[in-house]
Amino acid sequence: MRRALERLDAGTYGTCENCGGLIGAERLDARPDASLCIECAAIRPR
Repeated sequence: MRRALERLDAGTYGTCENCGGLIGAERLDARPDASLCIECAAIRPR
C-alpha cells in the first residue's frame, strides 16, 4: 500500500506502470494498490 501512496504523491496513481495507460476505476476499487492495468496484469508472468 505504501507504493500506492507514493504514486498518489507523485501524481501517477491510476496509471499503469507497464504501458502507461489508465487503470480502470473498477480495478482500483477492487485493488487500490494495483500498479498495472487489467490487460498488463493478465499477461504478466507470475
